[in-house]
Order: sequence, then structure tokens, then C-alpha cells
Amino acid sequence: MNFKVSFDNSEKCKTVANAITAIKGVPLFYCGDAEKSMSIAETLYHAGFKVIEFTNRGENALSVFSAICSKLKNRYSDIYIGAGTIIDDYDAKPFIKAGADFIMGPNLSEDTASLALKKDVLYIPGIMTVTEAVKAMKCGCRILKLFPGEVLTPNFIKAVKAPLPNLSFIVTGGVKPTSESIDSWIDAGAAALGFGSQLISREIIDNCNYSALKEKSEKLVRLLNGNRS
Repeated sequence: MNFKVSFDNSEKCKTVANAITAIKGVPLFYCGDAEKSMSIAETLYHAGFKVIEFTNRGENALSVFSAICSKLKNRYSDIYIGAGTIIDDYDAKPFIKAGADFIMGPNLSEDTASLALKKDVLYIPGIMTVTEAVKAMKCGCRILKLFPGEVLTPNFIKAVKAPLPNLSFIVTGGVKPTSESIDSWIDAGAAALGFGSQLISREIIDNCNYSALKEKSEKLVRLLNGNRS
């Protein structure tokens, strides 16, 4: 199935999508403190993650996102920062204005897809059925968030990619930063995996344990690239 309206028509959106699939992993987190969030994001970046998702899960989400987005993009030309847990276009508008390179949601919102297309920002909706996947395709989306991953299995991707081979999936929820978990999803056809609290734990955030985060992140990057040493 081919649709004329697509995020694939945008070089900017394709660049972000390619960055995601190149590393095969997207770390995601929320912290209400801008200074801590900046340190977390920089640690992830220097560990090898050039794509980072900041989730819209607290009252300070927009202000913190705006601060780290501005600072990080001024420092690094090859970083892409997205806003996660975006439910609808009302949520999406201020994050796009703040400089989001991509918008990711746990659900599919046709209004958000339309807005993102107009603003030339990659939209990655959440789906968990074939019907939702086809609806997302009709909205122009080719890279989708499979959520919640722990409810489904890698076999779901194998089954869906048979009739819908042009779709790519980012699996979020239940993915562990281990070779077994990573291999099971990647071997099934997942384009990338999302890592939240199992990578960026509450202990790391509360105690500013960035050395531990750097070690865990560097190990995860090696695993994602097939380096088991």
C-alpha cells in the first residue's frame, strides 16, 4: 500500500527516522529538574545515543524539555530530541514549538499526524493491532511504536510485517537491556527498542549517579550493535 501523504516525503523526518534505526535504541525518561535532565541527556549522548525521548509525564515537562532541547541542540549538531507520551495535537503543539525533532505517543491520533505533517516533524504513533497499524499508514506514518511490548511478543512483528512489509516498529514496554531480550525483538524484525526505567532508574535520577548511567548506556549501545564482548 502506497499513500501520497507520508512522513517519508520529508528529508528532515527521514533523517530522524534513520538516526533511530541506526542505533536501534531510544532511551526515554522524565525528570522535573532541568539541570538533572540536562546531565542525563548529555550522558546518554556521550554514551552513543544520538536520539533521546523526553516524556510528557509531569507538570514541568514542557519547561524542562524546552530548556534541554535548546541547550543540547546548540552544543551538538547530530542530536535529535523528541517528546514522548503525546496523546493528541493539543499536547503536541507546544512541544513542536519548543523544537521537538519527533513526537511519540502511546496511541494513534489522526489530528497529531496532520499537525506533525504540516510542521515537518516526525510522528511515531503507538499501536498494538493490525487495524491501528493500517490506520497509521493512512496517516502517513511508516515507523510505529509497538506498545505495550510486554503484552505482545516478538512473533507479533513477524506476523504483521508479512502483509505490511513497509512498516518499521519501535518496541517500548517490557524490553530489557539484555542480549536475550534485545535479540528476540531485533531478530523478529523490530527496527529499534525503547528503554525507560530499566536503563534510567529512579535511583540514578535521584542520586545523580551519572557514572552508573554512562556505564549502563555504553553497554547497551554495544548490545544493540551486536557486540557481546
